[in-house]
Amino acid sequence: VGLKVAPAFSWFGISHKYSESDGVKAKCNAGISVLYNFHENFSLVTGVNINSIGGKMKPTKDAEILKQAEKSKISYKATELELPLLIQARTDQYGSMRYFMKAGFGIGAVLQARDSEKNKIQKKYYNTALTSYILGIGAEYEVARNCAIVGELRFNGGISSFTRSKN
Repeated sequence: VGLKVAPAFSWFGISHKYSESDGVKAKCNAGISVLYNFHENFSLVTGVNINSIGGKMKPTKDAEILKQAEKSKISYKATELELPLLIQARTDQYGSMRYFMKAGFGIGAVLQARDSEKNKIQKKYYNTALTSYILGIGAEYEVARNCAIVGELRFNGGISSFTRSKN
């Protein structure tokens, strides 16, 4: 069992004609990880994460023409409760170091969503359930038996869309 605090960079990949992605937002995520070793170098990883997701969006020309856009640019942020399920493969120990890679999926529930002016966004405009694929690589430094400091680069790619749109 381990605690995690991680910086994150979040953006929206938008797939409808009225808005498009307009930048990245720096965020912070936290959680609890649980590792179950089913082989010396393979583990099942799960846990609970609180993720800050969001990004900047701007209306497309279609939205401006149809007067759908109230503002030229706006940013959104949301808090997600995520349950990841991953398989981790790691190297043998070299001195105090081990290296690993992991892959899997996450399911999440959006707890709240707000715009850049701290206005609550109505649930009819976003999906409350999210799914993602997760890929990561990293290293762990053994401090003591069953105690390590871990550094990881992780990518969470959305399978489901945050925004709801019929277009």
